Amino acid sequence: MKLIMSILRMLVCSPIFIAGALTAILFRLFKKKPKYGSESRVKLVESVAKMLEMQRTVSGNKPIVNSAGRPNRKAMGYIYGFVDAALDSIGQDISDISIGMPTVFGVFCYLYPGKELEYTDYLLDHVGKDETVMTGVASGGQQYTDLISGRKSSPMQFGLFLLNGDEY
Repeated sequence: MKLIMSILRMLVCSPIFIAGALTAILFRLFKKKPKYGSESRVKLVESVAKMLEMQRTVSGNKPIVNSAGRPNRKAMGYIYGFVDAALDSIGQDISDISIGMPTVFGVFCYLYPGKELEYTDYLLDHVGKDETVMTGVASGGQQYTDLISGRKSSPMQFGLFLLNGDEY
């Protein structure tokens, strides 16, 4: 009798469980993301760029390229990671080409006017391929996340990367 009841329970409950799981998956896939229009992008770019600018000040506004013209890979990665975490915090995805790269480009416009295209292209070529850049990405993302969660108050790793180069 217990075996029959277990089988009946499984036959009745399984379809309900499966339907619930499918509904949850479909809801997540088709849920509307918060709007991220040009006004939202401008506000995010300005706030992120100002936070990065404060960190850059710690380095004495040291350039993001060395005397030979080579980019500081950790600092470049840090900017990408910081922007990625900022976008993630508002429900956006940096891998969406219509969102991520225009936002990164905007931050570079603010921090390094005239070099934004060069620096954005550099990131496109190196993110996910260069271990040193990815160290910076991880650091930038973590520091932004720590900042908004209240765990730490002042992210400064970008300034340290600028001061110490890729060796730090």
